Amino acid sequence: MTSAVRRNRRIDLIRGISILLVLFHHFNIAYHLNDTSLARTFGWDAVRAIARNGNYGVTMFFVVSGYLITTNADRRWAGLGNIDTWAFYGLRVARIVPCLL
Repeated sequence: MTSAVRRNRRIDLIRGISILLVLFHHFNIAYHLNDTSLARTFGWDAVRAIARNGNYGVTMFFVVSGYLITTNADRRWAGLGNIDTWAFYGLRVARIVPCLL
């Protein structure tokens, strides 16, 4: 893999943390983590604070996604002013639609 397309481990870390925050939030909704070993170990106040703010994980994930899409478009078209709009959206559709199907 060339250095230009190597994965950024820091971005992957932020993305992973954001996913864990969302999962933690949903686990708390479904299973009420107040009576678990996790709450006994770290304290219910800490667990509740993280679980209640897990929705920020979605925001973090969208910010990272926007950064990656912009960075890739900048690299592909050698500048944001040179983006071919039809090609850009065609590539986005080609990436998203197969997952929907």
